[in-house]
Amino acid sequence: MIPMFSKEIYTERRNRLKQLVGSGIILLHGNDQSSMNYRDNWYHFRQDSSFLYYCGLDIANLALVIDVDNNTDMLFGNDATIDEIVWLGPTPAVSELAASSGITATKKMSELESYLRNARSGIHFLPPYRAEHYDTLGALLQLQPAAIDAGVSISLIKAIVSMRSVKAPEEIIEIDKAVNITNQMHLAAMTTAIAGETEAAIAGRLQSIAIAGGGDLSFPTILTQKGETLHIHYTNTVVKPGNMLLCDCGAQNDKYYAGDLTRTFPVNKTFTQLQREVYSIVLTAQQAAADALKPGIRYLDVHLLA
Repeated sequence: MIPMFSKEIYTERRNRLKQLVGSGIILLHGNDQSSMNYRDNWYHFRQDSSFLYYCGLDIANLALVIDVDNNTDMLFGNDATIDEIVWLGPTPAVSELAASSGITATKKMSELESYLRNARSGIHFLPPYRAEHYDTLGALLQLQPAAIDAGVSISLIKAIVSMRSVKAPEEIIEIDKAVNITNQMHLAAMTTAIAGETEAAIAGRLQSIAIAGGGDLSFPTILTQKGETLHIHYTNTVVKPGNMLLCDCGAQNDKYYAGDLTRTFPVNKTFTQLQREVYSIVLTAQQAAADALKPGIRYLDVHLLA
């Protein structure tokens, strides 16, 4: 398994992060597998995005520790057991994974708690967004959930936001790929949706396009005839002629860069007069916003213009 980009890119990103944070220990814990109805039946794995940004390793049960004061990067993880190799196939050793991302120091995951406990400077970590994150951080740092929420590092948040908000050329290429796949999904919805089938049937076709593009959905598809509801996913409701169908979907590619587009169109491909008038108003607002986009303009100003 190789990282998404070259190891030099990840090394430069980690070095930049050290400069921005200034001091302390940065803990970026990768995501673990999450079980559905029994331990070894997992949900589709999704690596933590910030972990990916700084080492590019799309494998569960890893942790990246960046020691700012000593200028060292360490990857914590465990080599696969024979049972895991039988179940999942051969995987690279942790040392190989680390080297592919420009990291020379590795330790077993069992050593992470004592390493953090013995740290002589502050530990920076990001806000949890999964329930298991609280369990992991609580065990590593001996903190209760409320203390975890209060202890997140504002300086780390600001540093990561400042870096990830500006996309490098190699990232823009991947975003273009993801948006192009997302365009294919929307065109498929518009051209293949027919009255009499279910919303779920249409959504299933869209997900197949995302998977065929090398990745998967970037979020659960919103596809509904009830567009007046802000956030409603597809159901087994039958699509009816004369209705408008709202489709909010996106693809993430194999490097986890994502598209996210929303379009509304008539099921039978023909607008009523009222539908066309409302659609034209929204289209005009969208085009005006797109035309106004340029470096230096605030998102708020574009939003208010639309």
